[in-house]
Amino acid sequence: MPGRVLEFIVVLTFFLFCSAPAALAKNSQTFVIGFGLGSYNYNDEDFEEMENIIYGSEFIEWYLFDEIGLGIRTHKFYKTGSSDSDEELLMANMNLTVNWVFLGSEDDFRLAIYVGYGPGVVEYSNEKANLEISETATTSSGGLFLDWGGETFGIRLGAHVVSAGFDYEEDSASGTIDGSGSSVDLGVRLAF
Repeated sequence: MPGRVLEFIVVLTFFLFCSAPAALAKNSQTFVIGFGLGSYNYNDEDFEEMENIIYGSEFIEWYLFDEIGLGIRTHKFYKTGSSDSDEELLMANMNLTVNWVFLGSEDDFRLAIYVGYGPGVVEYSNEKANLEISETATTSSGGLFLDWGGETFGIRLGAHVVSAGFDYEEDSASGTIDGSGSSVDLGVRLAF
């Protein structure tokens, strides 16, 4: 039963967002949804030795104050393997964002920035060190993106900075997993 209530709330919220007056956004993009894939560089040099990285981001934006909008943006990272041990790192965060289209709000070429804040989770394992860590923490992000396309379909090139530190205490080991870093991605978006 609680699952049905949550599902109803999500559908109702989505309907209210979509039915908002389109005249609120000068760029005719009241509601935007999309995703991107790219590369991620960790600030922590230990993670740079890991191979097989997969990085992706998803975003939902609602422009309710002309060029200013609110949104949700996720960043997800997955890395495995290294030269000297069997490591695995999975990190995901979900940030509530404030977006500002500061150039070209009425054009097919738009430039925007965003800042975000919200929860994140990390799961790390290292067989050599006998570590299994799963922690949550507050994360933040910011970035710049170039949006090119028409009123409905477009592409985005983005540069992002993520701040995510996860403190852990596992048996006799303690420390911080620093998932902070920077990324570049290319994505697609739909606007309504």
